[in-house]
Amino acid sequence: MQKIVMPQKPTSRAWRKKHFTNDGIGHIRGYAGLVHTANQISEYIPKCHLFVEPFAGLGRISKVVKADIKILNDKSDYAYAYLQKHIPEAVICQMDWYEFTHRYIDGDVFFFDPVWSEIEYKEGCLERSFCDRSVKEYYEQVLKFVKELTELEKLCFVTGNKNNSYLKKSSLYTILIHARQKIMGGRISTLLASNKPLTRYHQTELQSSEKL
Repeated sequence: MQKIVMPQKPTSRAWRKKHFTNDGIGHIRGYAGLVHTANQISEYIPKCHLFVEPFAGLGRISKVVKADIKILNDKSDYAYAYLQKHIPEAVICQMDWYEFTHRYIDGDVFFFDPVWSEIEYKEGCLERSFCDRSVKEYYEQVLKFVKELTELEKLCFVTGNKNNSYLKKSSLYTILIHARQKIMGGRISTLLASNKPLTRYHQTELQSSEKL
């Protein structure tokens, strides 16, 4: 007789282990990214000529922003191949983020979404992502570079989790972006920071980030 395997209850320990990382925060497993808040974030990004994204991941943001030219970068082999396949109209690179940003310093809008959690990337992304330094190093380096870009009068955005102390303690303008849909009874949130006052441009009318 074939053994019947009952589905795990959403509250069971096995279910949570399968779907959430063991980092004390409980990040959702799967490739890290802004899939749940991309549409809302894009409303704060104005239409531009040249959009530059050093940590593009699976292109959640780049798929919904409006730009004449999109230049995307990610060191992950998985993300690089995904971007080439799903966003063929963009220029796709696989470089160190710092070297990449310097190469395309003439961009108009720069969007930084560095590593939020080392454990999330190693466990939740199933080794498909790229992480070569600590979260602290990523954010300190990015924020330092944003200062340089600010002097060049570039518009910059940086994202992190809702409790990101590096962004909260910085001189950047911040706003907490909430996902429209609820997951496990709550809403996923992203802390969005910018070197200029945040303005909603309503550049996209997309209602569901599930299609990204």
